[in-house]
Amino acid sequence: MVTGDDQTWRQHVAAIQKGADQESLGAAIGALRPLIEQTATRVCVRRRVGRQVQLDFVENAVTAIVAPHETKRADKSTARIHKYDAEAGPLPGWLWRTLDRLLLDDLESRRRRAKHEASATDSGDEGGMMERQPAPATRDLDAGMDRNAPFCDRDLQEIEAWPVRDRLRVLVIAGLWRKVPEHLWVGWCEEEGLSQPFPDEIGEPATTQDGIAWVAAELGESLEAAKQHWYRKRKLLRNLEYVRELRHGN
Repeated sequence: MVTGDDQTWRQHVAAIQKGADQESLGAAIGALRPLIEQTATRVCVRRRVGRQVQLDFVENAVTAIVAPHETKRADKSTARIHKYDAEAGPLPGWLWRTLDRLLLDDLESRRRRAKHEASATDSGDEGGMMERQPAPATRDLDAGMDRNAPFCDRDLQEIEAWPVRDRLRVLVIAGLWRKVPEHLWVGWCEEEGLSQPFPDEIGEPATTQDGIAWVAAELGESLEAAKQHWYRKRKLLRNLEYVRELRHGN
């Protein structure tokens, strides 16, 4: 928990805004760092973003607010702290509003980037068009899949051995997430900081290019990263008794 008082924080802000010497600037930024990072973390929790998005955002929060302390003077064109007016209210409240806007901008940027990557792939050669088809790991099972009947206990134990993010990514893309008991699924989503319901606007399965792009955006990943994870980890499905029985039946 960050301790301190607004008057002391304002003094550190004033030192940065006035362009203090290198040593004083570093000390001021160091004193504000815990408050900035804690506020950034709370904003991410409030917005229920994915764990990787939170880690990235918190890591970059200090630079976004006060600019790197290696510079002789914080750059007024990028350091948001120069926009802070002490007469407008306490620093923690201003930080919350500023970081919340920055997070929303970051999330929107990630979504645009994922859509752009999906569009770029779709407009490419035949290989890009092929990726829009359901992946081989599930394509031949689609006709026989019951995506609502719960997994058996053995399959749930197998799935719970996977990393949490793999569970979410693989099961949503494969269209099998509804087979997980709701209390387990909600718990896994909470571990990754995802809001409920997740997924909330996607068809089943999501093995098309657009579907994977949607999942990537929700998890705060690039489309390429999500595709690579999916293509590597979809083989996990073969270990499920449910999938083995479908394959045997086909």
